Amino acid sequence: MTMQQQKPAPSRDSMDIVVGRNVHMLMWDRHMTQAQMGDVLGLEQSALGRKLRGKRGWSLDEVAAAAEFFGVAFAELCTPRDLNPEPTD
Repeated sequence: MTMQQQKPAPSRDSMDIVVGRNVHMLMWDRHMTQAQMGDVLGLEQSALGRKLRGKRGWSLDEVAAAAEFFGVAFAELCTPRDLNPEPTD
């Protein structure tokens, strides 16, 4: 009897990484520092930095507060974005 080896599932970013990237892009658009965004969320700069890199989890309250601050839908912060879209003609 032979066992078939299964290929690992394609890697997908965790929700914490997705939220971190989206928050970071919005911060960048507004020229915000981690310290400034940390003040909005009640976090130290170092704690926010770990969240932005996906090293620490985001609470629902933190995602909701960030969405409200940036004026975007909660779901927008949880939606993966194509970071290298193909150019259009």
